Parts: sequence; structure tokens; C-alpha cells
Amino acid sequence: MKIALISDIHFGKYSRTKELSVPGCPIDDENTGAESLLDGLIEIIKTERVKYILIAGDLTSIASPLEYYYFEKIMLQVAQEAEIPIENIICVTGNHDNDWKIAEISERLTTEEMEAEHAKILKEQYQKIAANSAVMNIAHLKTLQRGVAPFSGVLEKEEMILFAINTGWHCFPTQEYSHGKISSEQLGWLESELKTYKADIRTKVLLLHHHPIKYSFPSPTEDISLIEESSELLDLAGKYGINLVLHGHRHHPRAQTIQHDDWSHPISFVCAGSLSVNAKHRSNGEIPNTAHIIDFQKAPEAFLLKTYEYSASSGWKPLTHNRPEAPLDAEMWLGKIFQEKELSASVQECLKHVDRPLVVIRYKDLPECLHYVKFEDLNKLFRTNVKAGYIITGSFPENISVISEEAIKNAKS
Repeated sequence: MKIALISDIHFGKYSRTKELSVPGCPIDDENTGAESLLDGLIEIIKTERVKYILIAGDLTSIASPLEYYYFEKIMLQVAQEAEIPIENIICVTGNHDNDWKIAEISERLTTEEMEAEHAKILKEQYQKIAANSAVMNIAHLKTLQRGVAPFSGVLEKEEMILFAINTGWHCFPTQEYSHGKISSEQLGWLESELKTYKADIRTKVLLLHHHPIKYSFPSPTEDISLIEESSELLDLAGKYGINLVLHGHRHHPRAQTIQHDDWSHPISFVCAGSLSVNAKHRSNGEIPNTAHIIDFQKAPEAFLLKTYEYSASSGWKPLTHNRPEAPLDAEMWLGKIFQEKELSASVQECLKHVDRPLVVIRYKDLPECLHYVKFEDLNKLFRTNVKAGYIITGSFPENISVISEEAIKNAKS
């Protein structure tokens, strides 16, 4: 089974392309004559034979009814052209999916003469209406059941159990920072659902918008958008056997596998980045728009993550390997953690039998543990451990050649 993971579409005014905006309305970033982002995405989904599409929130820019209407229309088109049942497209919502204009009504109606309790009730009720904007405006993308928050719930499939929570339903203009919040009510619901499936051996996936772990920034700074209850959420994920956590919010794509002592097994985290937000919201275009395919062929122990990046001139193509703007490989395995000692010993074993002038080492023939190392680190390991009198040419993921310095001298002479 394969799933497509996308996030932060920002359909509407913050989209980088007219394809993903309200017809006739202006956007903040337009690529004239660019390769089609939408057509290329559909082609990837069809080529990879994807079964499910998961969308990790920020479906819209400002949660207007028009944005929702045309967002859903586009997703119905994607489902039809990619030959995916509409019920296999699963969304959660993010902070941009609350209608802030509705939330602001309470601020305008509140007066100094109003009783504090009444003002509180008014504010809370308008916030609930605003947070349900997606529920009221989306007609077809409603496949989750039993959740206590809008667009939260559980989805049981033959290959996986998907738990979806809403971390954006408490995000409103009065917040100083747009950080994620789950609430004790939703945490209690999630724990109850996780308990129900604790003994189930199917792959367990958690889908949400805000990030539950801290990621480094290019320069040291406070992480102002981490989920408030991230520690509690991670405790539940580790205790009840979540295998894969998928989210968005940070437009900077990331992926890593983490193991805590009190977790039943490692958990893989994928931050999807942004499918189509404009350059202004991607460090002025330095960070690429991204889409991901997750292959479950070795699930629940391991997952193959494929990442694609979009450019106006080239359309979608496999990600350029591991750079600061997108610290991922185009293809990388997640789910297992190996100690440095074991990795180093495996590299040395690969190089131990290099006793000929030229030896080719194929990436596909490497020990399993080395497939869980990013290519940049893997190439460093080989170059650090190569025997004296030999050099390495080429780099993984392509094949590498180990050549003796004597053979090079003879060739030159």
C-alpha cells in the first residue's frame, strides 16, 4: 500500500498558483507560464498507484466559504483523475481553516457594560462556530468518525488504523502565536480510542496539523508553534503503539525516527512541508513546495518515504538530496534506529574485502542498517573508513567505486 501525504495547500490568496485559488480572485504570488503544479501532482499519484491521500491541514488561506467550495471541487477532480475513491482522501484542519472573521464578531459585540460571564460565553460560542467552518463548508471529504473536535476521528482500514486529531480548532486572532492546542477533552478521547486498538497489529498512523516535536531552525530561536500538550501527546503515542506521525504547519519538510525508553517501539515523524503556499511563506522561495509518497511495503516496522519538489520551470521531480532547505533524501527509510557502532562496523565489513584495483559497491547490496542512513552521512562513513592506499569515486545512492591509488598511477602512466 502507498499513501500520498500533502499539507498546507493554502488554497486561495496564499497559494503560489492560480490553479489552487478562487477563480477571478487575486493571489499574493503568481507564476506566469509555470509548469502545472496540479497536473504534475495527479501524475505522481497515478504513477505511484497511491491508495489514500492524507492532507495534514491548512486546506485554505483564510477559511472563506469560496475557498472551501473550490478547494473541494479541485479535490474531487484529483480523486477522479487519479482514480482514487473520494472516501480515500482524508483531511484534518489547521489554524488557517478557522473562519477568523466569525471569531472576531465576538470582539465587536463585546462592550464594557457587558457582564464578564456573558462576554466569555459569546467569545467561546463564536469560536466554536468559526472552528466548525470546514464542517459547514465541505460536503464530501468527511470520512472520519467519533471525534470530539471538527475533522477528528478514527478510520479503520485493512492496512492501517488512522487516528486524526484537530490541533488548530483553538487558533484565533487573540492568540499571540498560532501554536497548536489539543485540549484535555480531545486528549482524553484520543487515549480512549488508542486503548481500544492497543493490541491491534495493524499499522497505527496519527494525522494532525501542528508539529508535536521540536525541529531546529536555521538560527537558534524559540519554537512558537509547538503543540501545547506535545509531551502528553507523545506519551500516548509511545504507550499505545503509534508507528507513524504525519503533520504539516512548518513549511520546512522534515522526517526522522525517534525512540524513547518508555515507548513500545520507535515512532517515525514526517513533516510534510507545504504543497503550494507562496514564496513569502517559504523563506522567500528558498524552501521548495513538496509532496510525499509513503510506501508501506515493510510496515509497521519500516516505511519508505519518497519526496518530490516543485519548481515553476521543471514541475515536479524527485527532491534534490538533503540540503538545508529540505533536509531529506529523495528516498529514505524510516522506522528503525541503529547505533553508530553498528553502522561503522557494517561499513568496515563492506570495505574489508576490497583487495582488487577496482571494486564496485552497489547501494542495493548494502546491509539493511545502512539503508536507514541519509546519503550524505553514508558517503562520509565510507570515505572515513576506506583503507589507506584506496580512494572512493562516485556517491550513494548511485554505485560507488573503490580504486587503489596504485591502479590510478598505472593508468596515468
